[in-house]
Formats: sequence, C-alpha cells, structure tokens
Amino acid sequence: MNSSRSAAVAIRGEILTCFTSAVATYLSRYEVNYAPAIGLQSYFACKFEGGETLKGTFVHQHRSLNGESPLYSLSLCRRWETDREAALAGMRAEWHKSGHLIVVGDAFNLPWLTNHGKKHAAHWFVVEEVDEAGQRFRIRDPFEFADANGTQAAYEGWIPLERLPELAKVHNTPAHPYLARDLFGFGDEEDVPLDAYQGYQWFEATAPFQTGVATTEDLVQELHETLRQMTGQARREDLLRRGFVLGLEAVAALADQFREHLSNPDLYEMGDDFWVAGRQRQLFAHALRHLAAQTGAGKWEELAAWVEEKLAPLWLGIPRLMLYNASCLVRKRPPKDVLIQQAEEVYRAEQEFITKLEELLT
Repeated sequence: MNSSRSAAVAIRGEILTCFTSAVATYLSRYEVNYAPAIGLQSYFACKFEGGETLKGTFVHQHRSLNGESPLYSLSLCRRWETDREAALAGMRAEWHKSGHLIVVGDAFNLPWLTNHGKKHAAHWFVVEEVDEAGQRFRIRDPFEFADANGTQAAYEGWIPLERLPELAKVHNTPAHPYLARDLFGFGDEEDVPLDAYQGYQWFEATAPFQTGVATTEDLVQELHETLRQMTGQARREDLLRRGFVLGLEAVAALADQFREHLSNPDLYEMGDDFWVAGRQRQLFAHALRHLAAQTGAGKWEELAAWVEEKLAPLWLGIPRLMLYNASCLVRKRPPKDVLIQQAEEVYRAEQEFITKLEELLT
C-alpha cells in the first residue's frame, strides 16, 4: 500500500494562500503531506450580489479542509474572546492541549507581512511552540509571494508571549471581500455571527486529530470528485441553498459579471479571490506531481505541467488586469474590456482541463 504521509513535509508557501498555508503547517505537525491531503481539488463556485455595493463570495474547495479525508480527520472550531487576558489564556490552553494552534490575525497588525495599502484583512498563521520559561512563542507562516508592491517572505520566529493577543486581534468591521474569504477559509462557511466577529480569534481542536494512509485509489477518487463537482454531476447543496453558481457554470458566468460591472469599483475589491483560484491550481499541479511520483504514471506529470503552464497563469492574469482597471477608474479613464476576454479564455481553458482530466481518469 502506497503511503502519502511524510515525516519531513516541505511547505511551498509560494503556491499557497494564507488559509491553505496555515492548514498545511497544521497538518505537517502530524507528518501529513498537505499536497495530496488538500491539493487535489480544482474547483470554483461564486455568488454575486447587488445592492448598494456589489458583493462577491467565492469558494475554491469542493470538500471542506476542516473535516475527514483518507489522510486525516480535522476538527477545528473558531473561538473568540473580547477580553485580552481571557484570549491569551484560551490560546495557551489550546497549545498545551494540542501542541500548536491556528491564530486568526489582522494583516494590518502583523509585523512580518507586506500589507498592500495597510488594509485590514484576515491572515491565518500557526503558533508552533510556546516557551513558558522564556515567555515567548514561535510562529510559523510559510505563506509568500512577490509582486510590484514588495516581497512577502516566509516567516518563522519567536515573539514575546505578551504580544500574542495583539497578533490575534481581528478587525471588527472588515469589508465584505475580506470577511467572506475568512469565513470560507476551509471551503465551507463557518457559522460565526457577524456581531461576534470581533476581539481575539483562534481555532481549537474539538476532537483529537486522526491520521490515515491514503492509497493511490483514494487519491484518484479525489480527482474523480473534482471532475464530478466541476461538471455538475455532483453539486454542493449547501452552496446551492446560498445562491452560489457552481463548477464550470460559475467559470462561464464570470465574463458576464465582468461585462456588467466593468465600471464598478466594487468589482475590483475581489481581485484576490481570483488570485486564490490561480494559486489553488498551482497547488493542484503540485499534488498531481506527488501522485505521479507515487504511481510512476507519467500522465499525471503531463497534466501537472499543462495546469502550471496554461491554466494557472490565465487565472493569475485576472487580478493583474483588475488592478489595472481599478487604476483606470481612479484616473477617470474607461476600464479595459480585455478583462472580459481573459475570463472567456479562462473558461475555455477550464473546459480543456476537464476534458484532459476525464480522458486520464477514463
């Protein structure tokens, strides 16, 4: 039986989001390889809502990362306290119980982050160690990127324990894009009342972590599920009830949404969500390479190369075009409809991807 567990899991923060990098770090403490555990999902769902402001909500996993898979069983629940000392006590208690914990911070306050325009945005990171004698704690945050605004390097270091609540302080009234990303960070919506989205936040394990061993058949079955979810053969009922459009239909709808809202500044607040879609496909390619190494089947390596070279860059091109259009609006210039054309190209590439995946699975 082939094993997908790894004693030394190298986390590639340049292909992860802050949410998936935190989950990957958490899993690595149990010697679970994050690539097959959370990476074999190439999915997209979206919901656009009008009104005074245009709101978009996006989902990038068809199965929650906070649940059960052949590789692990994860049971994390968000906790919050409005009292600083109670929050510190709660986080210390979780560390003593589990040996580590995911903390929800505000990018505005985190000293190791390159923060675009100092915006308030949720950022997850992992506290891996608490040194009670030295009154300090060790953070591990492998998330990284580089763009025109600067370089975000992976971070690991010790910080005085008294500063932990400060780094776990969320912004009480985040803009919708940031709140939606946070509450869908695991791939399904957390049941957190908005009036409770305040104070200091972290995640507690509500059940002991369970590890498993995934066979090749288990991993291939995850690819079958990606195919089923993207083509509509299976549909997430929880998202349908909330008004989401799912799978390829959601990708197809993007061009029309861009066309309708091309001159609406609210649209361009969603740029990071498309950047997440691109990174999710980079992670998917990385997971395919793991499957190729495990099975010796070159077909998975070939698909990984195609996803990296064509599909992911097309998705990653959308936020760059959105950033350009946003600058056009600031300068009172008309935005470029090349954004619409890019969305149409993404849809054609997703169709091609589905065809390739179906052929390999058949």
